Amino acid sequence: AMLRFSISNTLLKVASDKFDLAKSLLPFALPLFAGIVVFVLAAFYLAHIGQLKISRELGLLLGGVVVCSFVGVAMFWTSLKEGKIAEVTAVLSLSTIVVALISSHFLSVEFSLKEIAAMILAVASILLFVI
Repeated sequence: AMLRFSISNTLLKVASDKFDLAKSLLPFALPLFAGIVVFVLAAFYLAHIGQLKISRELGLLLGGVVVCSFVGVAMFWTSLKEGKIAEVTAVLSLSTIVVALISSHFLSVEFSLKEIAAMILAVASILLFVI
């Protein structure tokens, strides 16, 4: 999976350097938006008639995942257009540290000193790489 994502990110960087991705993908925007609207309406309809039983909390969590993912992808594309792929990917790899911090706060996950030291070294290595 890591190898495939690395190749994918590199190809996306090549595409963003050679083409204006926003302009190239614009013809797909309306059909994509229509597909999303139809999916959401179908989900609401199925929930309304009782065929789809999703709790309110799960619905909010899934909505948050979708919104954060779309914003994240848009920001990633913008970063690729402006920066070097290795640096962008290195900064993106900090998501592991952010997930650890969030999970320690909201999910009460505890980390050993060894794990904390590894996170600090990871951040330091990325800072040295990017700066």
